Amino acid sequence: MKIKTMILSAVLALAGAVAIATPTYADVTCPEGTVHSGESAKTVAECNTPKDQSLFSATDNLIAVATGVLGLVAVVVVIYGGFTYITATGDAAKIKKAKDTIIGGIVGLLVVLLAYTIVNFAVNAALGDPGSAGTGGGSAGGSSEETPTEDPVPSTDE
Repeated sequence: MKIKTMILSAVLALAGAVAIATPTYADVTCPEGTVHSGESAKTVAECNTPKDQSLFSATDNLIAVATGVLGLVAVVVVIYGGFTYITATGDAAKIKKAKDTIIGGIVGLLVVLLAYTIVNFAVNAALGDPGSAGTGGGSAGGSSEETPTEDPVPSTDE
C-alpha cells in the first residue's frame, strides 16, 4: 500500500512540475518568403501568421472555416447516399432512402453556399469592407472626376 502511495505521489509531483514548466523560446528571424520575412518572432511558426488581425479578418476566417466544414459534411452525405444507392441491390426502400439522402446532401450544400453568400454580404456591409456590399469600391454610374481618355480611333485630319 505504501509503494502505491509513493508511486502515485511521484507521478502527481512529476505531472505538476511538467504542468507548471513553460517553454522558453529564443527569438528567430523570419526567413524570406514568409509573411513577416526579416522580422523577429518568438517561433518560426509565428512568421506566417497574418499581419491583419482586425475583426473583419477574424470573422471572415471563422465564416470560411465553418463553410468549409459544412460543405465537407454535405459532400460526405452525398457520397454516403451514393454508396447506399449502389449497395441497395434492388430493394425499393433502400433505393428511396439513398435518393432522399443524396437530395438532402445536395440541398444541404446549396443551403451552405447560400448562407455563406448572405452572411458574407451582411458582414461586409456591417463592417464596411471596401469594395463589397455597396459600401464603396467600384463605380456603377461613373465618377465625379473626369479622367482624360484617348480617342480609340485616331483622326486622319491633316
